[in-house]
Amino acid sequence: MQTLARHVEAGETSWPEVFEGISPYTDLLKPHLDRMAVVHAEDVRLAIEADPTFDPYAAHEEV
Repeated sequence: MQTLARHVEAGETSWPEVFEGISPYTDLLKPHLDRMAVVHAEDVRLAIEADPTFDPYAAHEEV
């Protein structure tokens, strides 16, 4: 993630490009997101379960 942030700070790419998957450095994001998903999975599950407005059947565009 630090390497990715350095590329953004250097103007070689942008965060929107990274998250849209059009940056040449997008591959650097996946390992970080995979780690964060493992680390925070329980907290995310609890937050979703506690949210009465969460609809698991809502289309992506509706979220």
